[in-house]
Amino acid sequence: MILQPSDIKTILTENPSRLLLTQAVEYSKDMRVHLYGENLEARLTVIDGFEDKALQKLRVKYAKSNKDLFARLSRPLDKVFSARGGSTYYNLAESAEKAAMNIAANVRDGYSCKKWVEMFWKPRFLDDPNGVIFMEIDQENRCYPTYKASSAIFAYKPKGTMLDYIVFTVSAAEKRAAGIDEKETIYRVVDDAFDYWYKVDGKEVTQVPDHTYPNYFGQVPAIINSDMVSSKGPDQFISLFDEIIDLANQFLTKGSIKVTHDFMHGFPKYWEYADSCNTCNGTGFVESKPCEKCKGSGKSVMTKVSDVKLIEYPESKDAPIVTPNVAGYVEPSKTYYEIATDDLEALEDAMTFTIWGTHRKQQMGNNDQSQPITATQAFLDVQPVHDRLTMIAEMAERRHKFIIDMLIKHTISQTYSGATINYGRRFLIEGPDTIWNRYVRARKDGAPAKVLNDLLVEYIETKYNGDPINMNVQMKLMVVEPFVHSTVEQVKSFGPDEQDLKAKIYFGEWLSTKSSMEILATDIKKLRDDLYSYANGKKLPTPAGPGVPTLN
Repeated sequence: MILQPSDIKTILTENPSRLLLTQAVEYSKDMRVHLYGENLEARLTVIDGFEDKALQKLRVKYAKSNKDLFARLSRPLDKVFSARGGSTYYNLAESAEKAAMNIAANVRDGYSCKKWVEMFWKPRFLDDPNGVIFMEIDQENRCYPTYKASSAIFAYKPKGTMLDYIVFTVSAAEKRAAGIDEKETIYRVVDDAFDYWYKVDGKEVTQVPDHTYPNYFGQVPAIINSDMVSSKGPDQFISLFDEIIDLANQFLTKGSIKVTHDFMHGFPKYWEYADSCNTCNGTGFVESKPCEKCKGSGKSVMTKVSDVKLIEYPESKDAPIVTPNVAGYVEPSKTYYEIATDDLEALEDAMTFTIWGTHRKQQMGNNDQSQPITATQAFLDVQPVHDRLTMIAEMAERRHKFIIDMLIKHTISQTYSGATINYGRRFLIEGPDTIWNRYVRARKDGAPAKVLNDLLVEYIETKYNGDPINMNVQMKLMVVEPFVHSTVEQVKSFGPDEQDLKAKIYFGEWLSTKSSMEILATDIKKLRDDLYSYANGKKLPTPAGPGVPTLN
């Protein structure tokens, strides 16, 4: 959209998106309360009829924020950026593609494009879904991505997740740098054609000289942080955590009540049978003045470790013996603590299920607490997580593509048609033990080789995630070992060639002669040839005869 002067005047003087952005800013504040513990006092108000202002201040002072809760809830998002697979196609000639790869490797401050999306877009998608990624160009004509908070935007008009225009309030620092009086009201307006400054004085709107620049991108270089549309309208966007805000508010309130209870009732109360004060003989007075030692109570209290309580012997065998119950502690009841803890755990579990479609803890199958969950059930439980991560990965891909496209348009070709960005979808949600159990079961059930290969690859990728050297070694060995999904005894039953059988039998022995670096540096064909050469120099084990023990 290319704005006319009359359009710009209307936008700057009437701001048709004021309500939209005001709601966006308030929404972001709500999210930041839970994600970062900001402004807790605004959420932990006085509980009418149950506490006074003094107790509410105490509750706010010692309240624990929901930061750790939301860190746990957002942890699966890491899988979007560590997933295996994925591809990037720049759709450029070879020489230009190398330039594009160099650009993508450092989009700003040493961050690759994918890492920038992870470190800067991901948290903003959660706490400020109506903010934007905006491409800037510095004085040295370098293009780079920035995050613009919804609170920093004066006006904009969404078109899906893209924008027809966007308006920022020029900061005092920017006005000083431009030699403009800080008291002046200056706005920066960006549309599909220009990037310019305007001064507003009452109803008068004038363009600031020497601050009009062509927009070489051919579009507003901005994209809104979220694809998730609010039920309030197509121009409002929501966070991943929108559906659990009410639960999070309840969690925060109940958590603060529990902490207050812990302080008020969590300390054991000491008690003892008191003896008469040996200074005032229990009267509480010495020469008509309150006794200084017992403070007028007439009782002597043990306050030091060295204090001793003397007790006379029972007068007869029928006299009650009070020791050792001459002093002790009143222990606080665990009932409320257990109820409050269970309540908070239930709320967290409800939030986890709302966001990810699965419970925080693994549940038992068929309501039978004596039987552990099966591998198949564990796989079904993570499917909703996979579905949700796929949706978020698509959002991340769009922002990644937007940044790359804008950078290449600015740096390489204004007519650039766009890159193709695909993040991996193997999210490695399950642990290696779970995947191994699925693999063993699939082998036992006679699953096709393609299924077994996929499961074994998934197991290796999960087990060696973060260890690329051993991962590559295991991937190679999976191909080198003959009949990788079968035991030696099973291979014998196949009636294979002698050289294949030898290679299977002596694979482990051959492997012990190789280092990881040697396997890594050698291609698969040479490794397989070396295995067969090693095995051919061996004899097949002689079957055990009658009376001869078999060594396994």
